[in-house]
Amino acid sequence: MQYESEILDQLKKINKNLDKLSHPIKGAWFSFKSGIFRALGYLFGTVVIASIVIYILSQSGIGQSINNWIQSNKIIDYQIVAPEPDQP
Repeated sequence: MQYESEILDQLKKINKNLDKLSHPIKGAWFSFKSGIFRALGYLFGTVVIASIVIYILSQSGIGQSINNWIQSNKIIDYQIVAPEPDQP
């Protein structure tokens, strides 16, 4: 008897979920929300991993070595020249 009630509860949950997915607007809204949360998860994970990598590089001194190599090879010329204002 107990197994039958558990099975019925599970079937009700499955039917409820199928009703949500079969309705086009509800399905689109569900897909939209899941896409937003998935994108935020990717963004959060990327920020955490990038922060850890930057911290490790700054503590180990490898970051300074990379910076020196970039400056010596002139890969990036980061001198900022401000334009002079026009004289009337």
